[in-house]
Amino acid sequence: RLTPVGSLITSFKKPSDTPPGSSGCGAVLFLSMSAAPSAVAAPMPIRPRTESVIVSNSSLINHMNTYAAITRKTHYQEGWPGPVGQVMTIEFTIAGQRFVALNGGAEPGFTFTSGISFVVNCDTQEEIDRLWDRLSEGGAPQQCGWVVDRFGVTWQVVPRVLDEMLSDGDPERADRVMQAMLVMTKLEIKPLEDAYHQP
Repeated sequence: RLTPVGSLITSFKKPSDTPPGSSGCGAVLFLSMSAAPSAVAAPMPIRPRTESVIVSNSSLINHMNTYAAITRKTHYQEGWPGPVGQVMTIEFTIAGQRFVALNGGAEPGFTFTSGISFVVNCDTQEEIDRLWDRLSEGGAPQQCGWVVDRFGVTWQVVPRVLDEMLSDGDPERADRVMQAMLVMTKLEIKPLEDAYHQP
């Protein structure tokens, strides 16, 4: 269920570095970090405890299917703060995580940086390969499983077992895994596990 649009719009603040003459209404990707849905139906959608907001121009809204299948859309109506008929919100999921994107307009001045990234924990090498290929298309693969997609959003595509290996109580084993990872771009599970299990 979509988060109430009014609360999204009123919670959006114009950033202090918005260029002169800009309305500050860039597209807001309202990334809701939701827990599993409750078994008890609620009369109103419950806002999650933590939420992430990415601000961009509206071009990204038109390409959300790059990330995932869209499950629901709403459109601006007469008297609303956007062109009538243009997409206002998009609801979608990535690896079971619910996201809502809010289109706030086409004003320039909003960019992404690698200071914020989204981690996708993968169970198999096939899953890593598939996501890596999709996200790196037109983007910029980086070291240690990081990739900046063609819209400038930064992702980390990592095997789920990596954290367990790096936090191993044996510092030598953890270091072998770290050294193996540091020479990789896309992460490969088998070489990491080989380094971990090395006698």
